[in-house]
Amino acid sequence: MGKPKASRPHMPGYGIADAKTGQGLLPWRWAEDRLEQGRTYWIATAGPDAKPHVMPVWGVWFSQAFFFSTGGLSRKARNLAFNSRCSIATEIDFQKRPKKGQIKDAVILEGVAELLKDSRTRTKFATIYEAKYTYNLWRPVTAIRSADMDGNPQTAVDLNWLPPAGNTAADPSYPGAHATISAGGAFVLNTFFGRKPFHLNVTSEVLPGVTRSFDSFTAVEKEASVSRVYAGQHFRSDEDAGERLGRAVADFVVDNFLTRVSGRDGRDRDDDDNY
Repeated sequence: MGKPKASRPHMPGYGIADAKTGQGLLPWRWAEDRLEQGRTYWIATAGPDAKPHVMPVWGVWFSQAFFFSTGGLSRKARNLAFNSRCSIATEIDFQKRPKKGQIKDAVILEGVAELLKDSRTRTKFATIYEAKYTYNLWRPVTAIRSADMDGNPQTAVDLNWLPPAGNTAADPSYPGAHATISAGGAFVLNTFFGRKPFHLNVTSEVLPGVTRSFDSFTAVEKEASVSRVYAGQHFRSDEDAGERLGRAVADFVVDNFLTRVSGRDGRDRDDDDNY
C-alpha cells in the first residue's frame, strides 16, 4: 500500500478549509498509531440488498493493513463475499471525557477486504492478535506519540518521534523477542559448555568495523536484551519478561530434547560430546 496523503473532507458551509489552504494536517503516522493501539474497531459492510451492516470486531494493524477474523457464515462475511468494499473505524474512548476545547479523535478507513490465504501471514496475525489482546502493552514510539492520551500531565506528546533505528516493528512490545531468543540460546549453551569463562567476539553488519568482546554467553545475552531498550524499541519490562520466557523454554528443551547420546556399547557417554 502506498503512503496515504493527508487531506480534509469537502464540507462547504462548515468553516473547514480545504487541504491546500488550511493548516495542521496530521501525518499518516498519527493515524497508524491509533490504528495500532485501538482495541475495538467497527466494520461497515453492505450485502445484496444494499442494507448497511455495522459490527464491532477485534483486530490488528500491521504491514500497512487491518486484519480481523470472523466466521464464514456471519453476516459481515457474507456481505464481504458479495461486495468486498468496507469501512473500518476506531472506537472512541467514552470513559475519558475530553477537556474543554478538545475533540476526541478517531480514524476511519475505506478499502477492499481480501480473504487471507497465506499460512505464514495467518500465523503472524494470530500471534500478534493473541499478544495484543492478552497484554495490550504499547511500544515506546506509541507511548511517546500518544502521550496526550495517557491521562498523565507529566508526559509530553511528540508526534514525530522515532527510535534511533528510524523505525519500529508493527507488532506488540511484550514480551521482547530479542530477549527471549538470546536468553534461551545462552541457557542452552551454558548447559552444554558449563558456566565457565568463554571468550568470543561479535560483529554486526549494522556497525561495520566494530567488534564487541565478551567473556560469557550470559554477557552476550544481557547486552542483546538491553540493546533493545537503548534502541528505543522496548521498555525494560518487555525485555525482563522475554528473558524469563526464553530461559523457561530453553530449560524445557534441555530437559526433554537435549538428551545424552549412547556410545557404541549402549552406555551413556560422559565426555563433553555426549549431547
